[in-house]
Amino acid sequence: MQDELLSTRLSKKERKRIERLLFDYHRMPSKIESAKMRAEQATTTTASYSLREGSGRTAPSDPTFNAVHKRSEVEQMERLKKLLEDQYDLITDDERYIWNHVYHPRHRFTPERTAAALSISRQHYFNLRNRLISQVASVLEGKYDVTFWESERHD
Repeated sequence: MQDELLSTRLSKKERKRIERLLFDYHRMPSKIESAKMRAEQATTTTASYSLREGSGRTAPSDPTFNAVHKRSEVEQMERLKKLLEDQYDLITDDERYIWNHVYHPRHRFTPERTAAALSISRQHYFNLRNRLISQVASVLEGKYDVTFWESERHD
């Protein structure tokens, strides 16, 4: 199975998407809480017939649709977090170190610093990083639309 994962070739765009998810993994709890609060606010508001800034012609907003849409976003975010947590439990200690130190917003270790901390060569670091990205991509393949998390609403 490991050979199968390593032979998986990801495009640069796919690799960047997975890396963005790894960066966002540590921020997911706060993003989910924020989305939950927006969903609760959507259920308490009523239809608005006023024009919104930047739009010439807008239809009245449907509060039921907004509430359902916001709740489905929260469910998708929680499902993604659960998939990543399950994958986090399955990876090796070195891969977990890379995830926590290279892809953590506070740390952002360089490849050289990470390789030195793990006492491995730089080439071995890149092999571990590529294996980590391939494993996460294989878990998400077909189960989750990665582009959803990249939308501007969740930044």
